[in-house]
Amino acid sequence: MTKRLLVTSRAAVAIVATMVIVACKRETVPACLTPSASAECFAADFYTWYTTPRSKGGPEANAREAMRLREGSFSPALLSAIASDTGTVRLPFDPFLHSQTPCDRYVAGKVETAGSRTRIAIHCMAKYRTPKPSVIAEVSQTDSTFRFTNFLYADSLQPPYSDVFTQLAELRSKGR
Repeated sequence: MTKRLLVTSRAAVAIVATMVIVACKRETVPACLTPSASAECFAADFYTWYTTPRSKGGPEANAREAMRLREGSFSPALLSAIASDTGTVRLPFDPFLHSQTPCDRYVAGKVETAGSRTRIAIHCMAKYRTPKPSVIAEVSQTDSTFRFTNFLYADSLQPPYSDVFTQLAELRSKGR
């Protein structure tokens, strides 16, 4: 009888150990199965693609190229405003990154939603995630698609924000 219990106990331990190994090996389902899964997924997908080198199929942080290749990712007003950034009126930074020198990688941070508008803090990932966002991407949803409607530039997630429209208007008024 003791021998039988010992064999049964060993079998039970083996079954439990197998279940633990299988549970640990099981891959977790990513939160973003597609860019259209959420506004955060949409922004994360864009920033991953946007900073990809041309040799690997990305625009290499070139705003004009990104707007040409993914025109549907931007609201008409935003496309028009950034397209007007030519000649004497030039932003001194990349409008999507709020930087002259892009990081290798960007990640989404805090997400705030108000109605159909969502603001997503975008952080530079160097050795670690920068505490202050590089830019706050404003996204709106129409039907099942998302579009960037503005890029906010701030030292924190608290107002007052400056944005791409304000920056371009200020440059025009100064004649730069």
